[in-house]
Amino acid sequence: MAPLIGSARIDAGVRASFGPNVTQMPSDFIARRVGLWTRPTVVVTLSQERTTFNQALAEMQPRYADIRKPVVIICGEEDHNAPDALRLARKIPRARGIALRDTGHYVQYAHPEVVVTAVDLLASEAQKRAPTSDR
Repeated sequence: MAPLIGSARIDAGVRASFGPNVTQMPSDFIARRVGLWTRPTVVVTLSQERTTFNQALAEMQPRYADIRKPVVIICGEEDHNAPDALRLARKIPRARGIALRDTGHYVQYAHPEVVVTAVDLLASEAQKRAPTSDR
């Protein structure tokens, strides 16, 4: 059924996920997702992920406090996952949570500069912590 009804559901879901940033969606974004997400192996994999997701999270949660690497979690306030993302940021000792106003799920399209800045910051921090070689 995925190839028959998947296209309309994917289109609606992606548009809803972009939320207020739908104008920043690349023109081929939905077509590419439909092509990928309606493949039988992907449909099966996504179905398995959805049915095991909550259990997998429950198993991982006790170890969040053990994460010692710096983490930046960026989410859009309009994303329905934002509360979970920010809660996760509070559970990881060195994590920073950033919630972007008027932004949906696809923050990398709505605010690429924020994502690039976060990656650059983490790379800079990692470089400072890296042991220096004796040349």
